[in-house]
Amino acid sequence: MAKPTYSDINNKTIFLIQAKKLNDNNLIPAQDYGYEVINAIEYDEWYNRKTRYGYTLYDGFDMEGSGHRFLQEYLNTQYIPVGSVEYVEEYIRQCYRIQSVIPLNVPLQLYKYVNRFATIIGNEEFENKLIPDRKYFIKSATKIKGYSDFIIPKKAKDIPHDTYFVSEIIDIETEWRCFVKDGELLDIRCYSGNPFVMPDIYTIKKMIKEYTDCPPAYTLDVCKTSDGITSIVECHNFFSCGLYGFSDYKNYLIMLIRAFRWQVTKGKK
Repeated sequence: MAKPTYSDINNKTIFLIQAKKLNDNNLIPAQDYGYEVINAIEYDEWYNRKTRYGYTLYDGFDMEGSGHRFLQEYLNTQYIPVGSVEYVEEYIRQCYRIQSVIPLNVPLQLYKYVNRFATIIGNEEFENKLIPDRKYFIKSATKIKGYSDFIIPKKAKDIPHDTYFVSEIIDIETEWRCFVKDGELLDIRCYSGNPFVMPDIYTIKKMIKEYTDCPPAYTLDVCKTSDGITSIVECHNFFSCGLYGFSDYKNYLIMLIRAFRWQVTKGKK
């Protein structure tokens, strides 16, 4: 496991980047956004003519293992973990004693932009509250990257006991990720479907304006259906988020820092 890249790390924010080891034992970031952190640090040092951030590559997290412990020297508020959802969640559990990170899914303030049947119910309510022979998409409302599937309620068996965000199926033509900081739309990137069909930017900005109970940095996923309607898919606090080409180095690091600190502050409450 690599030590911090910069020797003088006092009073600096250090990004603890999830890494994997190559055959020659060199470490590389495990995800593309880990590379982007390094690039953004180098850009910030070039732009500001001083070193304000540091990073270390950490290969001690076993995705397939259990009972992993981060090294104690890294479990302090100087570090911002950057890696998979599992990596960041485990860091939050060990460093901040916060047991779970609740997904944002579709915030209540934005339900008017769902434009389809959607609800949050327990799996024991599927048959009573959903049309028995209609197909739905379900996703855990309590766990990031928790159980998700397409179901037909009358045939849904062996669904893990949980509370779920349930959505009817709609004909989606394209899906885009919107990157938001302090209520400002910084960029949008296509991540699924037709990249030449744009969502309605005016509708996206309305969503952002009305979503006031939000993290300081987050992603807003939207879709455009075959009938031309722009709708919300879900939101994510800005950690473990795929970038799909987003590379705003002036904002990227502070977005990661503020989103992470918002998450742990929210968890403590």
